[in-house]
Amino acid sequence: MKYIKLLIMTCMIFSITFTSFNSVYAKEKKLSGISVVTNKKHPRYCDSVKKFEKYRKKAKKGLITIGDYDNSDKRILHIDNTDDKCVNNIEIYIENTKKKRITDKKALKIIKSYLPKKKKLEEYYETPEIQKLKNSDDNLTYYAISYHHKDYYNNNPEDYPGNIHAYAESDERGVKFIRINWKAPRHFMNYEKIE
Repeated sequence: MKYIKLLIMTCMIFSITFTSFNSVYAKEKKLSGISVVTNKKHPRYCDSVKKFEKYRKKAKKGLITIGDYDNSDKRILHIDNTDDKCVNNIEIYIENTKKKRITDKKALKIIKSYLPKKKKLEEYYETPEIQKLKNSDDNLTYYAISYHHKDYYNNNPEDYPGNIHAYAESDERGVKFIRINWKAPRHFMNYEKIE
């Protein structure tokens, strides 16, 4: 009788442990869609490649790419890995999510979440320059934000790569692409400034 009770107790403990393990595992769903870029735990501009690699494991395969371009229509977040310690090129492909497009307001919120924290921005960078540009040739508009470093050579303990430029690319349906980089695209000089 003792052995039967012991066997029943062991089975009950195993059952409770297994059920708990399954419920914890089930909660850890892989990120997909727009949540890949809006998740609050994503790395930021000038975080290390290792942080982005660790974050990639939380998303479904192929949604976050690092390094070489593969021109995948599945990719939602892409980062350049030319500098291991400071990722300074982040690309977000909204058009590859189910949403396809978002508003300027939502894009600005996403951009801010990828920039260095506010304290660092205020300490090392001037007030951002904001402008809206239009490319008449392909009917695209760009909401561009530039952060110019206050004193890059004498006051840059974080070793940031100078200025930070972010822009959201829109068509008539809304924002489809976001990029955060250390330099602004040259072709922006040829675009018309709009209010």
